[in-house]
Amino acid sequence: MEFILYEEVNRAHYDRPHIDLTQHNLQYAAHTHEELEFMYVADGAIDLHVGDQVHHLTKGDITVLLPFRIHSLETPAQSHVYIFKLLSAFFDFSAYVPDFLRFRQDDALYDGMYAGIMRMAEESRLDEDDPHRHLALLVAADDMLLRLSRLPVLKPVPPDLVTAQNRDIDLLKKISRYLQENFQSGIRLEDAARACHMSTYYFAHSFKRATGTTFGTYLNRFRLEQAKVRIMLDDALFTDIAMQCGFSSVRTFNRSFVNYYKITPSQAKKEWRK
Repeated sequence: MEFILYEEVNRAHYDRPHIDLTQHNLQYAAHTHEELEFMYVADGAIDLHVGDQVHHLTKGDITVLLPFRIHSLETPAQSHVYIFKLLSAFFDFSAYVPDFLRFRQDDALYDGMYAGIMRMAEESRLDEDDPHRHLALLVAADDMLLRLSRLPVLKPVPPDLVTAQNRDIDLLKKISRYLQENFQSGIRLEDAARACHMSTYYFAHSFKRATGTTFGTYLNRFRLEQAKVRIMLDDALFTDIAMQCGFSSVRTFNRSFVNYYKITPSQAKKEWRK
């Protein structure tokens, strides 16, 4: 089975936003993408890591991540999250800060953001054959982009921060390409550093700064997310999936899987295939 990443499969287009209202118990390793990403915590709680900062989000919270910001997601216990990924052809959100915006129910701007989120959600639920669905969804998304672009909190990115962001994104791209080609085999910290033309110490420090996690933790999550794809789409034995994804044994795979997804591979297969 080929290598698959969520952000590559579930992409937005300029004429079609990506909307996913089905994400439960979300776990996702550090990544970045060109889309602007809105998240609404419909139930439970999630931990959103943006760079080296951790934001604990609870039911009702709305967040916005600007494009090309490195982030990861974890669910401490249970969660249900709506995800909206939008592209703007007329406003470059990547050139602004802050990287992350959060709206709570007692914030003055919350009601407007919530109304926009719910409007996009409702339009996405229209039947695929409805002749108005595509236009209605585009209008709702554009209205949300306009609302966000007018927020006074958005400021141009300082030049030194642009340099730092580009450096971190370049590092994540390099390591992502390396793992795509090698995650099924044994990988050491030294191997990853060499692939990025860095000393082991400097790579470890740079990677932690860019992603907010260690390379070992990232590698484990990377492999687990590939295992998830295989469990959802393939009837291979769990032993084979463990080996395909670079785990040294099925026991190690099972332990890591339960720690990450909070359910066993067998339970996940039943739930995810629904």
